[in-house]
Amino acid sequence: MALDRRAKRSMAHGANAGLMTAIVVVIVVLIVSFSQRHRLRWDLSVDATAALQQDTLHKIDLIEERGQTIRITGFTFQQGRAGSIYQNRAVRDFFEELGFSSASIDWKIVDFDRERLTAESMGVREYGHLVVQAEVDGLEPAEWPRVDVRARDLFRSAGSGEGRSHNFLGEAVFNRAIAQLLSDRTQVIYSLTGHGELNIDRPDSSGLSTLSDLLEQESYRVETLDLFRDGEEGAPPQIPSDASALLIAGAQGAITEPEQEAILEFMGRGGSLMLLLDPGLPVPQFIQRAGLEVISGIVMDRILVFPYSDRPVPAIGQHPITAPMAESNLVTVLSHIAPLHVDPPQWGSSTSLLETERTGWIERGGAMDGGTAMYQPEIDVWGPTQERPSVPQMATAIELSPGEGSFVRETSLPARVVVVGDSLFASNQLIADGPGNGAFLVNSFRWLVRDDERLRVVSRASVRRRLSLTSADRVTIKWLSLGLMPLIISVLGLFVWVSRRGR
Repeated sequence: MALDRRAKRSMAHGANAGLMTAIVVVIVVLIVSFSQRHRLRWDLSVDATAALQQDTLHKIDLIEERGQTIRITGFTFQQGRAGSIYQNRAVRDFFEELGFSSASIDWKIVDFDRERLTAESMGVREYGHLVVQAEVDGLEPAEWPRVDVRARDLFRSAGSGEGRSHNFLGEAVFNRAIAQLLSDRTQVIYSLTGHGELNIDRPDSSGLSTLSDLLEQESYRVETLDLFRDGEEGAPPQIPSDASALLIAGAQGAITEPEQEAILEFMGRGGSLMLLLDPGLPVPQFIQRAGLEVISGIVMDRILVFPYSDRPVPAIGQHPITAPMAESNLVTVLSHIAPLHVDPPQWGSSTSLLETERTGWIERGGAMDGGTAMYQPEIDVWGPTQERPSVPQMATAIELSPGEGSFVRETSLPARVVVVGDSLFASNQLIADGPGNGAFLVNSFRWLVRDDERLRVVSRASVRRRLSLTSADRVTIKWLSLGLMPLIISVLGLFVWVSRRGR
């Protein structure tokens, strides 16, 4: 029986609709499949921490360059406990991000309650535990090098009650674990004490606890050293043989001659030194043998970190320490800076790390302009001299090689030194204020201990934020959604009905 025109038209429209629906479904499936393999993402978070940070990406590159595979096993947090849903989700999201970034990272989430035998076989006895392993051919998984991360190290809690929040620190923890797995040995950095130096254990604004935490994330061990009290009784001061670098951070008093001899002996066997100085404070005599001079006055520039009048914006020199900072356009914040001038001996070389722009000078007092220093040629100096052969330096790197007249032994590696004309820039407060301070310090120590392959920008501790709602907040949102929104829609509907009725 022949179909009439209306039936044919209906069949044609139906077939066309079915075909278009099938085409749309196929296109959506292809788009989803393609997006899962090739992701394009934009980080719109307020502090740009939603994506993996540069230091994490660099460690992933090191894993791939070594041809290693890293296996991460995460055990779930206890179901039903406050915050456990967020904690499990944060860990899974981070693992997925790592997995998308590299095929050399293999991860899995294990339900601690349902797979207790798996936990026991790996020696895990608590919820939220992480095991990071480096696979080694020819060895059983139980024999692979591993780093264990406790649940309490993954999150930092703040507040109490319903307003309690959990900041996720997994990325910093992962970086520390990878640094430990990639490191052949633990580098020890000693911080000199006994002369009023800044304290690496103090958590207040003038302490160095943040720097210590950053270095420990790199698998460096930081310890204090008092050359008189920590040595053998009756023996001369000596830098421990396991020291990779020595930190002298803002010594308020003079370093005695026996201590200076010990530091020179340490540098003579290829040891490395970071020296943080301040204007008007004693300058160790041993550093003068490296050609360093601290000039009277403070470094000043017309380009300042707003709203401060003593924080010039540094220009970044060309050196492995600062190259990643220049690429990332990170500003290092220093305050009240002692001007440095280096004229290295024939067996040494130096590179300016941080200096002023061409508008900088050495301020030596005089009148102020609205609370800001201004250059006065009768008092101030353009550079090391009034003729200004170079701009004032804030930080410099020096390398001292064996040679005639050198105190570095012929059989030793060159001694490396980083000198900065400000000690407080390494403090907890200025590390928080200056986006490049942590990167500069950690990269400096990487260079000092000859960990050159890891010279990259160091990231701040990763903090993931979540929306915390109180009971009052939830009630407000409930009535806004159930009451106010329908009311607005009803009013709009009534307005449309009245307007149409009058036509």
